[in-house]
Amino acid sequence: MKSKSVLSGMFFLLLLSTGLGMAADQEKERDQRQMRAQQTTGSQMMTGEERAEHRAEMHNAKSQKEREEVRSEHHEKMKARAKEQGKAIPENPPAGGMGGGMGGSRR
Repeated sequence: MKSKSVLSGMFFLLLLSTGLGMAADQEKERDQRQMRAQQTTGSQMMTGEERAEHRAEMHNAKSQKEREEVRSEHHEKMKARAKEQGKAIPENPPAGGMGGGMGGSRR
């Protein structure tokens, strides 16, 4: 009888730790999404699809110069959108991007 109690307790702890781990993973994913959104100029004015497209364009750029061109074009689009919505964003894109992304100088 005592072994059943011990096994039940161990099973409960296993379930509890699994649930806590899943919750921590979900919180980490949410935090990462928020960080990515904050790193893109005008991201609060973009749909999720637009943010994904912009990330793909930045990722697929083959050189720092291409990334700067993508960033500059995106910034101009966001300035126009901000003006339409009565919002303001900086006149020029941040030098080198807002966060550098992952592996900023890999190419």
